[in-house]
Amino acid sequence: MEENYLYQSGGSLPPNAPSYISRQADDELFNALLAGTYCYVLTSRQMGKSSLRVRTVERLFDAGVRCAEVELLGIGSQEITTSQWYGGIIQVLISSLGLRVNRRKWLREHEDLSPVQQLGTFVEQVVLPQTQQPVVLFFDEIDSVLGLNFATDDFFGLLRNWHEQRATRPEYKRLTVVLLGVVTPSNLIQNAHATPFNIGRAIELQPFTYWEAQPLLRGLAAVTADPKAVLREILAWTGGQPFLTQKVCQLFLQESGIWSQMSGIRSQVFPSVQALIQTRIIAHWQVQDEPEHLRTIQNRLLRNARSPQRLLRLYRQILKKGDVPADNSAEQMELRLTGLVTRRQGRLTVFNRIYATVFDQAWVANQLAELSPQSFNLWPLWQAVMVGVGATLLVLLVRSLGLLQPVELLAFDRLLRSHPPEPPDDRFLIITVSEADIQYQDRFGMPRRGSLSDEALLLLWQKLKPHNPRVLGLDFYHDFAFSPPLAAQLDDRFIAVCEIGQTVEVDTPVSIAPPPPRAALCSGGFYRLCY
Repeated sequence: MEENYLYQSGGSLPPNAPSYISRQADDELFNALLAGTYCYVLTSRQMGKSSLRVRTVERLFDAGVRCAEVELLGIGSQEITTSQWYGGIIQVLISSLGLRVNRRKWLREHEDLSPVQQLGTFVEQVVLPQTQQPVVLFFDEIDSVLGLNFATDDFFGLLRNWHEQRATRPEYKRLTVVLLGVVTPSNLIQNAHATPFNIGRAIELQPFTYWEAQPLLRGLAAVTADPKAVLREILAWTGGQPFLTQKVCQLFLQESGIWSQMSGIRSQVFPSVQALIQTRIIAHWQVQDEPEHLRTIQNRLLRNARSPQRLLRLYRQILKKGDVPADNSAEQMELRLTGLVTRRQGRLTVFNRIYATVFDQAWVANQLAELSPQSFNLWPLWQAVMVGVGATLLVLLVRSLGLLQPVELLAFDRLLRSHPPEPPDDRFLIITVSEADIQYQDRFGMPRRGSLSDEALLLLWQKLKPHNPRVLGLDFYHDFAFSPPLAAQLDDRFIAVCEIGQTVEVDTPVSIAPPPPRAALCSGGFYRLCY
């Protein structure tokens, strides 16, 4: 086995790593930055973005370009203020570019500016004057800004401003920016009324091809007589996905080394790549997915997506048909950022055989069932609907027959009895007739046939009339004609009680009528006009 040869399936590969695979994107990014072109590398996780950044920085340094690598996730995205975030970027610029400035003193002198203005002023007054060479700023893990508790639209607006300053200020032509992360450009600026972040050139990271992956043969050649055949089979399973390709190569190296030590023979067929992938990656993948890769894809699809159901249905369609036409729809872009699918020759297809085996039709069906259980078992829902309709119809039938009326009246009576005593309503005046009142009118010789004489009623009405009462009610029977003076004073505001005719044992109707024509409150419990 070749000494010091290592495959690396996690983190950034160092610039001198023998297993680093140069792709078309390497030269595209390097040449674009040398020309001063703003670039962004936005793709799914573990596609080699950070390794590409490290290798490009090394090449730019050799070409005389100053670089600053700002890993935004390292600055922080939780429990961090706006000033701390922008201050962290300024600190990285100072240390990366070797700037001669006291950060704390400089920030105190510019504390009247907002944090984003401080960053812009720092680049203008410190970075550009102290660097005569071209400067490239790499902002990695750019998607981490989506988790900040403050808006970052101003940050991307500042990047756009640096680009626009090139038209009038030559020094800004030396400043170039690169964005790397797992996000689409349209999602970088959240304000729908702001100009979208659409400057720069997109650098697309493609999977490894067989010819690009030739450096991987060096490690395989130490353990197998036909490393090219092994590499082709590995790529047939991984589809050239950088992380998985490095991981399978490393597993093959380990397994072959163990077997060779046991047998002392170099073999062309052992270990089998297919068996290795089945046992070490696919089988019980939730447990042995280390470093984490498959769980990352699953979590991004099910937990971080805006609509997991829609993405799962789109992915199920791709599984069923083999591929679908690729477009730039938000749904397809979000599914591509999970890493589960890729675009090949204008078609969207599953990235590789490993993904298609792990995340198969059965897995999709299970996930959809867990996300939308009601859509797969509608019978309990129909049962609930039928029970509800039946109960409603039964209540309406019983109520229409009046069977609930005694219970309702009893409940209403108990409800009223349970109320606490209420204070008298000052809008009503109740005048009672006591025994003393009756004796008083008798002493003055007021003739009467009932409890109160018409003369007393007329005197009472004359006292009440100046107060302009709305209604005057008489709550005792007056079963004889009112005296002419009293009848002349009464108007429509006067309401007397009467009694509806009843039949006694001798079949003779008995009733007491109000003075005609007047409104009366009859003892049947309702108002009527009596004539």
